[in-house]
Amino acid sequence: MKTKINNLLMKSTIVVILLLVSFSIKAQTEKEDKKSAKANDSVAALITGKWKLDNFSMSKEIPPEIKATMDSMLVIMRQSSIFDFDKSGKFEFKLMDKDSKGTWRVGFGGTIFYTKEEGRGEDKCIIAKLTPSLFSFQIEQDGDMSTFTLKK
Repeated sequence: MKTKINNLLMKSTIVVILLLVSFSIKAQTEKEDKKSAKANDSVAALITGKWKLDNFSMSKEIPPEIKATMDSMLVIMRQSSIFDFDKSGKFEFKLMDKDSKGTWRVGFGGTIFYTKEEGRGEDKCIIAKLTPSLFSFQIEQDGDMSTFTLKK
């Protein structure tokens, strides 16, 4: 009889310990989720607004025969570009003669920036640097890492 009571107490103790560990993990996860959501909101607030292209670069080397053309295009892009991210999660890009509209959001604790252009799939961008006046992000396109640097 005593052995049965001891076994029952042991099992009850194990169940209580497992429940406490489970609640602790759940509370920590919820805390991290809230922390991540707060970081996402802070980063989104910094991104919101109108930006102009300051610089654009690609990880692949530009062939010498088209470098002058690319440099000329960058000058035009700097003069004519507008990147407008509104609070509701919509964006509008004007880049040279191309206008794009879609949605945007921030994820992963403010480290990733997503855009979804109308009629296209979602693009995932890595936020490289973000201040109230500078926004730099990287995006992989066709096996090449492109970096956009925007200024307000």
